[in-house]
Amino acid sequence: NLTSEALIVLIQGCMQLDYMYFPWEFNRWLVTDTVVLRLADTHPGLTHINFQECINMTDSAVIALVDKCRGLKHVNFHGCKNLTDSVVIALADKCPSLEHVNFHGCKNLTDGAVIALDDKLHGLKHVNFSDCLNLTDTAVITLADKCRELKYVNFSCCENLTDAALNALADKCVGLNLAFFYGCVNLTDEAVIALIVKCSELE
Repeated sequence: NLTSEALIVLIQGCMQLDYMYFPWEFNRWLVTDTVVLRLADTHPGLTHINFQECINMTDSAVIALVDKCRGLKHVNFHGCKNLTDSVVIALADKCPSLEHVNFHGCKNLTDGAVIALDDKLHGLKHVNFSDCLNLTDTAVITLADKCRELKYVNFSCCENLTDAALNALADKCVGLNLAFFYGCVNLTDEAVIALIVKCSELE
């Protein structure tokens, strides 16, 4: 029976927060732009945010949050299907310490978003762009070239990807521990073998 008003009171009253997680079971409707903007105004020291399945947020609210919370290291926008490239570009521009990003199911994202992230955040270690259907090899190749400290990548159900994407990761990101390409129907044995041979730390 919680309401957005209760969340706002919680945000205003707990001034030492550095991590905000809204469990998906109830956050789908409660986390509105008003909640996000209040969070931005009162907690510029946030380092971790988890907005999984918060479908009522818009780009403008998240960009305002990013503008004030520039120490973010870990962001989860899993299932926030209304977000666009603008949010990812803002993160790249404003949050240089970012290491972990999850944009699973953000179907509006394009190669441009991933490339913007890669250009600015060479210290990325964990990226999840699964079910981002518009992505192509270009995004993954740029990621591999610029972010060589990657430990985890997930591009499952990105059906446009080919062997070129895996080969780039195999050549440049030899420290990978986990790599997911479920549903990438254009991959062949050759690329998988290259990944296994060159990335000896795969688990």
